[in-house]
Amino acid sequence: MRRFLGAGVLILSISFGAAGSYAKSVSLIGVWHGGGIVLPKGGAKEKTRCRAEIQKSPGRGLYLANYKCSSPLGLISQTVAVKKISATKYSGTFHNVLHKVKGVFSITLDGNKQTVTMKSSQGEGWLDLNRQNTQ
Repeated sequence: MRRFLGAGVLILSISFGAAGSYAKSVSLIGVWHGGGIVLPKGGAKEKTRCRAEIQKSPGRGLYLANYKCSSPLGLISQTVAVKKISATKYSGTFHNVLHKVKGVFSITLDGNKQTVTMKSSQGEGWLDLNRQNTQ
């Protein structure tokens, strides 16, 4: 059970990051869908599907990501904060008290696509998300 919870939190941590661009500007704000791979420490590789909703936070260069991810082991939801560090890069840390998992992640934007990498003491993972057209 603990492995499942750690893997699920790892999945969510990866998925929180989302970004894209319209015209010349790159914006993290929006709705994102995609999937990736999570490698729990001491466990088997797991595929995941995620949805992230990103909003601007009151702090300068800060964003909040509300996300849901699912894998064969279940569904997990979480909110994570991320800070803009350059025009196409964002980074942050997460701490899930319930599942006792801490880690770091980074997001790299390329147009309407983002790549998220995440590492924690319980594993690592990668996600590729695409901006959902909301019009």
